[in-house]
Amino acid sequence: MIAYLHDWFESNYPRLEALGLSPHLVDGPSDRLKHSAWIDLEGRETMCRITLWETGESDVQFILLQSGEPAMEHKQVRSEVELAGLLDELVSRVTPRPT
Repeated sequence: MIAYLHDWFESNYPRLEALGLSPHLVDGPSDRLKHSAWIDLEGRETMCRITLWETGESDVQFILLQSGEPAMEHKQVRSEVELAGLLDELVSRVTPRPT
């Protein structure tokens, strides 16, 4: 799953920037029992982070930048198709709306 997260990030990076997002990918510490990585997506009004473990567990955090109000969801991702759908949903939730 982590390898797919990297592939998705690399292939979608230009699109994310074109949408006005600031994308970052970070690998978790290598000395942990469960390997992880996370993607941060920052838009004008909202920031989100999806942390994914190799087991398919994921935490999704949203922060409304103006108020600092956080929200968190825990999900179990069972396939690359499911992960791609989740990532696309997060992109649409963070993408700045035209004013």
